[in-house]
Order: sequence, then structure tokens, then C-alpha cells
Amino acid sequence: MSLPLDLAAQVVIREVEQDAGQGARGWWTTDTATLATAAITLPTRLEAGLPWRGQIPIRTPVGKPVFVLVYRTPSDALLREQPTDGVIVVQNRRDPTCAGNIARVPFPTIPAGGGPGAPINGTPIAVPPGTNPLVAYTVSKLAWPYVWGGESEAEGGFDCSGLMYAAYGSVGLAVPRTSQAMWQSAQIQRIGISELRPGDLVFFHTDSSRFSSPPTHVGMYIGDFNGNGTPDLVHALSPAWGIRIEDNWLTKPWLVAPWPDGTPRLWGAGYFVNPYR
Repeated sequence: MSLPLDLAAQVVIREVEQDAGQGARGWWTTDTATLATAAITLPTRLEAGLPWRGQIPIRTPVGKPVFVLVYRTPSDALLREQPTDGVIVVQNRRDPTCAGNIARVPFPTIPAGGGPGAPINGTPIAVPPGTNPLVAYTVSKLAWPYVWGGESEAEGGFDCSGLMYAAYGSVGLAVPRTSQAMWQSAQIQRIGISELRPGDLVFFHTDSSRFSSPPTHVGMYIGDFNGNGTPDLVHALSPAWGIRIEDNWLTKPWLVAPWPDGTPRLWGAGYFVNPYR
């Protein structure tokens, strides 16, 4: 059995590590012009049980690609920010073979966080992020990478609870570090989903093998951030998707639908007392 391949269309680079350790974040893939610069033949099929290793020329900023994603199909690769079956995420920091890529303008441009009326990924903001410093902080990290254990810009990214920890820390509030500890903390004020205000936290259970444990994921409710009449959430989703907005998040089954045995994925909501609520 073999699987057809079009590696030129299915390989996407998510982040490039540059001098002094800073990361250029975007979405880069190869193209015909890039392939023409290298005398290389990419495989068209992957035989079961037979590994393939080779260089795939991709135009990126100068540096070493960190997250290399291989998608199931070329059409999945075009979606980029949408979940897809069969995606492989390779953390590539220690592979020196990727250092000689050709500079290219990233796509899409990475949002800077924006001021009043500024767009985020081309979407106008109805509510300026400056109206709530907690929301402003998390939104300023859109498209940053997911880094396990990350809780600061210095680490190049954030995990889910690290982003919330940093957001509250940015306004001088010390909160527990992990989603489990946040949910169990005597500091947190638990509320119903209908009581959410921008800056509040929403907790989820993402590991079906650990139903007896507290929530394993947390995000921040940011109101109707893009002004389309639906509630939005920001979270550090995964190494594949990084930090992103879930538009109309209450309609996303993978966030809110119960697990097959009836255990809830959506665990609850709460907030740590702050002057911006």
C-alpha cells in the first residue's frame, strides 16, 4: 500500500528561528519558482514502512525552520489554520539542513495586536483591545507559537495556561500557573457561561483518558471581538495551530460537545478578581 504525495504542496513551515533566537512567525510553503532553483526530485508516493528523508526547498526568512507541518492532502495544507486529519508537526530546532532557505515575505502578515480600529488578520475590530488590558494582552499574541511550558515572550511562545498566566501578570495579578491549579484555586470566582465578560477564563477537558482530573485546557473569553455578533475566545491551542481566535466558539463541537461517555469537554468558567471586569 502507498500514499500519493505532493510534498511541494503539503509541507508548511510555521516559524523560522533567526539570529539571537527571535522567531519569524508566518505560513510558508514551496512554489514552482523555488523548486526551479534546486536540482531536486521530490517523491510522489510514500511506500508503507519505507522512510524518506530529503531537503525540500521553501522560501522563508533567513534562519532555521522550527515547526514543519506535513499535511494529509494539499487541500488541507491550504487551510493551514483549520484542524486537519493526518497533520504531522515536526519540531525542527536542531536540524541544520534547513538553514539555507531563500528569503520571502511571509503570508499572512502577523498582526501586531492593533490599536483602536486596527485589523487583526484583515478583520476589523469592533471593540478596541485597549478597552480591557487582559484582552489586549492575549490578542497581541495572536499567531505566536504554542510552546510547552511557555509563559513569556522571552520563551518564544506560550502554552494555554501560560498565556493566561502572562495576561493576568501583565496587569499585576499573580494567579496559579496551570489550568488545573487555576480551576482549583480559592482565588477563582466560578461563574456560568452566560455570565462571561471579556477577560474571563473558560476551562475545557481535552484528555479523554483523564476524566478524574481537573480541566486540562484554558482560554480567554474576549466578547464579540470581531463585531460579527458571535462570542469569541483566544487560546494557545496546540503546537500545530499556535495562539488563535475561535470565532463563535460555542458552536465548535470539539470544544463544547461531551465526550462519548457523556463527560463534558466544556468544564466551566471563572475569573480572578480584577479592576477591568
